Amino acid sequence: MKALLLNILSFLFFFQIVAQDSDPYLDYFHQNVEKSIDQRRFNYDDIVNTINTLSNSPGFKVEQVGSSVKGEPLNLICWGNGNESILLWSQMHGDEPTATMALMDLFNFLANKQNPAGEQLKARLRDSLSLYFLPMLNPDGARSHSRHNAMGIDINRDAVRQNTPEGIVLKQTQERLRPDWGFNLHDQSRYYQAGYSEQPATFSFLAPAFNKEKDINGIRLAAMQLIVELNQLMQGYIPDQVGRYSDTFEPRAFGDNMQKWGVKTILVECGGNPDDLEKQVIRKYHFALFLRAFETIMNKDYTSYSVSDYEKIPFNRRRMMELVLRQAKFDFDGFETNLDLGFQAIEYNSKDYSDFYKRGSISEIGDLTGYQGYQDIDASGLELKKGRLYPEVISTVSLLDKAFVAKLHKQGYTDVRIKNLPVKLNRYDLPLMLHSSKKNFVNNAVRLYGNPSFYLEDDAGNVSAVIVNGVYYSVY
Repeated sequence: MKALLLNILSFLFFFQIVAQDSDPYLDYFHQNVEKSIDQRRFNYDDIVNTINTLSNSPGFKVEQVGSSVKGEPLNLICWGNGNESILLWSQMHGDEPTATMALMDLFNFLANKQNPAGEQLKARLRDSLSLYFLPMLNPDGARSHSRHNAMGIDINRDAVRQNTPEGIVLKQTQERLRPDWGFNLHDQSRYYQAGYSEQPATFSFLAPAFNKEKDINGIRLAAMQLIVELNQLMQGYIPDQVGRYSDTFEPRAFGDNMQKWGVKTILVECGGNPDDLEKQVIRKYHFALFLRAFETIMNKDYTSYSVSDYEKIPFNRRRMMELVLRQAKFDFDGFETNLDLGFQAIEYNSKDYSDFYKRGSISEIGDLTGYQGYQDIDASGLELKKGRLYPEVISTVSLLDKAFVAKLHKQGYTDVRIKNLPVKLNRYDLPLMLHSSKKNFVNNAVRLYGNPSFYLEDDAGNVSAVIVNGVYYSVY
């Protein structure tokens, strides 16, 4: 009986792997991923070759429909000749690139030769739908990794006034095409949580309101129904990691106004995912989302869903952190307590925007029940102590090998001085805080919005872990 049970379990495990590997959407993604982009910071120069290639690809039409404030091209890419039309625009916020990556993969899928099933899907989509894309609507913002355009204006608050060339292009495209559907593609903070699931909101959806009363007409209802289908797809990939974005009416925003103008509009927000800082896993699921959305619209499979199905998707909440340290013993000037600490990471651009570094920041102190960390550590029974500055000056960074760093950590040293500290070194990516040789004091006191270093010590006086730049490192 035991052997039979093991055989059944082995079969089920094998079947699960095969089922996962044979997912056609993910198979298409892996066959067509645009390999020239593998990080979330890129600019127009990194996608222009893909766009230019489409100009010579059968079935595609590429048209420059305007320019950004600084003269970067704004391209409208067209594919398909069906009666139902869909307009998708990405990266109107320059620092929100995930959908643009997935669109490059989608373009490869539509342009490249697929297996028979893939070719059949493409043929059905081509005959049923007309797809229109405005990828990277804010190329100036993408170049500086900024939300705003070069004028300092949020394009997504320019639907009415039309103060920006990018906003004008989007509005003129809507007026010209009169699309049936619109996909407003964004990224949100990785610190949103999917309801009370204690999981990040990797995707958040919204059928935007078209008035302050949040009325539901046939246009908005169809958007809600399609979102239910997309949520079901994502639940299969990332269970409990889908949220619903706030539906507060924003009269200046494109999504709200598109709904008002009669376009069935879906807001897609890409958030965080464990061990996926560059959003390459989210990109894969976003690609799958596009294909499911197109198939569902083509087949009208969304019509059986109700508003109540949509409302079951939980609102997202900003309750995620990089690190949550729980119930650590702490002596605050003689007052002993057990406290929780929550760290978030702030990204700072280099002067030429070619690189960035992350700096940890204590964003919450106290009872963090209801919050969740990507690193979530139970520090019960351990005492939180200020990190120590190593007394000797290290001649060069190259001496900080793994064994030496581990030795320092075990003694509670979190900060070191370097005689020849490289100017361009990203000192925040290391498991030690680095200082110049002239530094003779570090302030590692617990302080809100500060970035102190700590170590955790057990009752026997042994160091079990250190926290450096908001990252937890075990010494074991």
